[in-house]
Amino acid sequence: MLNAGQPIVGGTFHFGFRVAEKDDVDAWIDRLRSRNVPILIEPNHAGSVYVARISDPDGYELEIYAQA
Repeated sequence: MLNAGQPIVGGTFHFGFRVAEKDDVDAWIDRLRSRNVPILIEPNHAGSVYVARISDPDGYELEIYAQA
């Protein structure tokens, strides 16, 4: 589901995919890394989420996160 909202000035545009658990974020990053997908931000805790970012073939940022 896409969420609508007001843009954050100075933020970045990206798509985020929420997964059920922290371990799911790690599993997706491991799977994507094995396929040579560029990992922009390694999985880490950022406030109330556990998050990682990758780059798609066109250079767009994709976020995978779970509520912490």
